Amino acid sequence: MWVFYGLLPTFIVLSVIAGGVVLLVRRGSDGWSIQFPGVLLAYVATAMLVGVFLVAAGASLLLKAGLAEAGDRDFSYDVQPYPVYEPYPAYAPGQTVPSKPSTPDEPTHTVDPSDNAIRDDIATGISLTFAGAVLLAVHAFGAVVLRRREAQGAQLITRAYNLVGLAVATLGFMGTGAQALNDVVRRYVVGGDTVEAWQIRHPGDPLSTAIVLFPLVLWFGWRVWQEMGGAVSREHAPDEGNAAQQKGEG
Repeated sequence: MWVFYGLLPTFIVLSVIAGGVVLLVRRGSDGWSIQFPGVLLAYVATAMLVGVFLVAAGASLLLKAGLAEAGDRDFSYDVQPYPVYEPYPAYAPGQTVPSKPSTPDEPTHTVDPSDNAIRDDIATGISLTFAGAVLLAVHAFGAVVLRRREAQGAQLITRAYNLVGLAVATLGFMGTGAQALNDVVRRYVVGGDTVEAWQIRHPGDPLSTAIVLFPLVLWFGWRVWQEMGGAVSREHAPDEGNAAQQKGEG
């Protein structure tokens, strides 16, 4: 989950840069004639990206819990139990206090921290996935309506949407993938003979995030590749038409 908090500032910075590039391009062609449908489309695209990564965050938490339940829970969570002691008894004013408090020297029971952690991740994962799916669906419908009405700057906003999504997903995948590889190697390859409980690595968290982000990297990469191919085709189309016209005149 930590990776998405780290990606949020990156997403904001990249969105601001992409918006600045769009404004500069618009300034060079049509001046500063920014219309409200274009601004609305930019907002819709930003909300869609937020929805995509909210769904990814929720899916990664659910996958983390699934990996723990399918195999060893220690793969994703800390299962080292900790003791629970009874609190010292409280005495009212004037009440006789025994010479030796009746507090047990041994803990009354132990608690497995992974039990509460996995329940929290399941609940949070479902909530984030639902909220992200609703946010994405509503704003995707708005994007379709605005594109049909030929909102200003639709092509530039679409390219910025794909590029920012690719950058954020790639950075997140590389970071969590490297962390997961490090934890797996440290846990299974160079773990050592004597490992303290607090030294045990739990690669389930970064691994689940990397698995969820990998399809997003492929998806946004394919969209950016399509946009780049379409841009190249449009740039060469007038040249080919002029060549054909010159050949006909010759």
